[in-house]
Amino acid sequence: MSTPDAALTDLERRAWRYDAQDGIAEVLAGFLFLIVARAVVDPRLTWMLALSIFPLHFARKILKERYSYPRVGYVKLRSEEGAELGRGMLTYVLGLLAIFIVGIWLLGDITNPAQWKRWLPILAGGYSAGGFIYLAQKAGLVRHWVLAAVSVGWGVACAGWLNPPGILGMQRWAVGLGMVCLVVGTVTFFSFLRTHPVRAAGEPNEPA
Repeated sequence: MSTPDAALTDLERRAWRYDAQDGIAEVLAGFLFLIVARAVVDPRLTWMLALSIFPLHFARKILKERYSYPRVGYVKLRSEEGAELGRGMLTYVLGLLAIFIVGIWLLGDITNPAQWKRWLPILAGGYSAGGFIYLAQKAGLVRHWVLAAVSVGWGVACAGWLNPPGILGMQRWAVGLGMVCLVVGTVTFFSFLRTHPVRAAGEPNEPA
């Protein structure tokens, strides 16, 4: 017999899966990573990354209202406790950074900027994987676990195997992951449109 907490957790996971089934988040993440790829090679364009957050947020809202809600209805996700989420994110960021610094110290010269640039794709891969893992735990969708693995694996490949000069490894990582997100998101989105026709007026929503 399931407990109320277990039932609530299952209901929350179904709501997250219901909201994530259209692939829009992956498409927008792909564009964000491509913007990162352009910004890292020219620090003067860092403002592009900061300013892109708001357009991408509104793009998500517009796409949801235009394509998702008419097909499956609107789902309001439960808000996380700000302090608890903040502590978890801070712990993850600082912990991963500490592991990264120790790794550079063991594998090379920690005072050499070239070493930091070389291994940066692994740190970036770890951070982005954290976001995908969070979505995977919330929605229970396999594609988020796959994207987390690709994020880390491609980061390792760009840093250790390809080993391009300077910051080029970070650019290749962002371009590669951005393209994967765009492909996964686009395929998911068009599959969603095909399997979820627009509901007739008055037709009840599917259960979340």
